[in-house]
Amino acid sequence: RYPIGIINEDAAIIFQVLYRANKIVHCGKPLYHYVYRTNSISKAKYTSKKYDVYKNCVSISNFIRENFDKQENACKVYCSLCAAGVLQTIYDTPGAKKKFKNEYLDFRRLLRDGIFILIKTPEVSFKTRIWSFMMYLNLNHLYKLIRKVNSIWKSF
Repeated sequence: RYPIGIINEDAAIIFQVLYRANKIVHCGKPLYHYVYRTNSISKAKYTSKKYDVYKNCVSISNFIRENFDKQENACKVYCSLCAAGVLQTIYDTPGAKKKFKNEYLDFRRLLRDGIFILIKTPEVSFKTRIWSFMMYLNLNHLYKLIRKVNSIWKSF
């Protein structure tokens, strides 16, 4: 069943759906698109609602470990990217690190568990690997400064 009332809900069930499918066809075209809105929940400040991302990653990891253990590293890369994104939101939300300390630590552990696999994964862009590592090192402010300098530099 499609989970109601959680964020990142597609990730919560896609593995079970694919696992139960009788046939999967790859057509070579991207047919699954995300729409990013500036006012979406994924861009909003951190609240406990975003902890759903962590719970989904744990669920996905357990499912992969039980059914596709050879894909565990790919799952760690996915979960690390999710954790880095949420950590950036926590870093950007004043007081969130302290207010949601246990959730913050869970996301830190999730990123830590896969960051070195992620860094060695050539399918992940260099920019994304650097960004993820900066989130791992808690260097969000430096990352933002680099992006700002880079955008100013490109305008010349």
